[in-house]
Amino acid sequence: MRVDTSSANQAIVWIDPGEHLYFSLTYLRGRDFGVPFLPPCPLGSPLIRLYHGCYWLGQYQAKQAGSEVRLTGPTVIGNFRAIELPAGSSCFLNCAHLVGFSFQRGGRLRTQMSGLLSPTMWALGHPLPVIAYGPGTIVVYGEGLHEVIVEPGAEYIPSQVVSFDAARPFLARALNPDAGFLSHLANAVGQQARWVFRERTALQLVPINRPGLASSQIVLHLIAHILFWALLVLMLNL
Repeated sequence: MRVDTSSANQAIVWIDPGEHLYFSLTYLRGRDFGVPFLPPCPLGSPLIRLYHGCYWLGQYQAKQAGSEVRLTGPTVIGNFRAIELPAGSSCFLNCAHLVGFSFQRGGRLRTQMSGLLSPTMWALGHPLPVIAYGPGTIVVYGEGLHEVIVEPGAEYIPSQVVSFDAARPFLARALNPDAGFLSHLANAVGQQARWVFRERTALQLVPINRPGLASSQIVLHLIAHILFWALLVLMLNL
């Protein structure tokens, strides 16, 4: 699969014969692109896809001579980016920006359940991080989406980070440096943390666009974190 993202707010996808493109219907609608009765890739990070409204993806199979598909963004200032994943490579993927994907044999999306036991991933707002494994191509979209090469020590608001090489080390820097339990909880619930990269890394980023959390969101985050810590304490006492 080849993707041309040179035009503003549009991506042209060329699918080779026999390939399948799975895509969010937000970016492509038409009589030839309906929602299948059963969702494509039903076990490919289902919880996160449900959360971001992209579980029931559209599916298109290239014709014998290959096919061209045009994707259009829902806003007038957005950009598409294509992430090529060779065999053996992987990338972190923020599914809030997922447009579509096409994997070859062995490629897949996978949720890292170990993130539930990682205070770092909870602090960064990704307790169920999604990793894409090659070979394949991922298409992402965002307002002002662009690629940057960041140096060691660079840090970003978690909502800015769309994708990066999953093999690159990183950590979370809490804005509240107090190491107490309540401080950790406040940092996680209020998303008061920064994503810090420890090596030179290529990132897919969107500009800072972080509206304050609504009261209902704060309550839901608080309940989720209370349940997490209660589960962790229970496991340690077993």
